[in-house]
Amino acid sequence: MVNSVKRSRSVSSLSGKLDGPISRDNSYYFEDGNAVFLVGNVLFKLHSSLLMRECEMFENMFTLPVKRMRSGGEDGTCDERPIVVPHIEPQPFRNFLLIFYGRPSDTDYRSLMMDATDPNNHNSSVFLKLIDIADLAHRFVAPELESWALGQLKQFACSTEKMSKYHISPEYQLKLLRYAKLALDENLTYWVRHWIRSHYVWGMDPSPAKPAFTIKSIERVREQLVRLFKIPNLRETEPALFGFTFCLLLSLGHTFWSKASLLTRQDRIILLSGQVHLTPLPESRISLQWLDAYAQKGNRVSKSRHKPCARCLITRAWDDAFGGGYRQMVYSNTPLAGISALVLLPHRRQHFADALKKISPMICSAKCQDTILKFVDRHIDGVFAQVATFWKDVE
Repeated sequence: MVNSVKRSRSVSSLSGKLDGPISRDNSYYFEDGNAVFLVGNVLFKLHSSLLMRECEMFENMFTLPVKRMRSGGEDGTCDERPIVVPHIEPQPFRNFLLIFYGRPSDTDYRSLMMDATDPNNHNSSVFLKLIDIADLAHRFVAPELESWALGQLKQFACSTEKMSKYHISPEYQLKLLRYAKLALDENLTYWVRHWIRSHYVWGMDPSPAKPAFTIKSIERVREQLVRLFKIPNLRETEPALFGFTFCLLLSLGHTFWSKASLLTRQDRIILLSGQVHLTPLPESRISLQWLDAYAQKGNRVSKSRHKPCARCLITRAWDDAFGGGYRQMVYSNTPLAGISALVLLPHRRQHFADALKKISPMICSAKCQDTILKFVDRHIDGVFAQVATFWKDVE
């Protein structure tokens, strides 16, 4: 992989470019190791044979220059001339190394190996480690390790509501989304966007039914929302996610905007204009006909929808999630009603998915549930991508 690692001239020549002093890692600096890496400001001394076994990139690195390494002076053989691993922080690298150096007696290692397979044990610690392992396995060309980590990550898709309660930084949220797209895994990409949106929707609801979210937790989620919204180039790289953050900020109103220190005066002006442009929701610009796809009455998108098998009775589940009062809210002329309805789409989607779990597995062998959820996810992404265009218009 290009730019995955690069040779350094010496630690002394790098010291002026680092944020602090260089130190040896407490867990992964082995005196009998034969390869020294510099990750951030931390030195790791590892065993090349372990890395070569799984990672094609390290195999190429340590196989080709073997004669020069034995003769001395080659980068990576001592602290003074480490192999520099750029664009990676020490902790993600430690998480990656846990796979190579973990032992059954190590609780972190046992949790990593076992907890993903049991939804009752799903937790943010294992989830974050798996994100780092999958991401770095892709970067260091470790296909079998990446395949394992990807499979483990997918296990968390059945715990959307539980995972939405954990405070995971916008940076890690986007890291997983970027990885899912790099891995060309459409289902994981859809789920990651849904999980991110669900986190912010559920995290801002002070309902007594969600005691995990205290007032401080809600404030923290709102701060995360603004940080995500302000990430450079988010509108260009992830319009479906930017459109959602735009919509959610609109629903929070001017009182919140005025207190959000990261929002500029120009941001607040555009948000105010956005409220005007999106009340009521302009059907000519935002495609909402798909909400009638499986309704009892009306079927305006029958050509594009999946037709479930005769035994897969989803109409009631669809109407419970997307019909009745919700559909009225979408098309309401009341200020912010339509915007607030769009913000609730992740919640409505999860409500529908939970209902499908109860009816589909027992009576459907055609995988209608997966196909229909993909239909919903595709259209929700489309709605928020269309909302994102309004930012450019009013800007």
